[in-house]
Amino acid sequence: MATRSMSDLVKTVMEAAASELLHQEAIQVDLEMEQLLAEMALDPLVEGRRHELALHFLALLKRRSEIACRALSIANGHGAKRAA
Repeated sequence: MATRSMSDLVKTVMEAAASELLHQEAIQVDLEMEQLLAEMALDPLVEGRRHELALHFLALLKRRSEIACRALSIANGHGAKRAA
């Protein structure tokens, strides 16, 4: 029984560590998105630059959704290994 408890403890610690890493990654992506939106709002953009910034924003949005999916996977008990 002690082995099972230790295994559960290790799994919980790994899931918490993975969740924290995902949280930090999400914060970074959120900051990048905020900076990009501020840049887009301040600059009168030429057509080529607008397209480039929009593509960058969509890439960040996709990345943020991937992070959210991985975090949900951990929260639903699918483990840190699958989320990493």
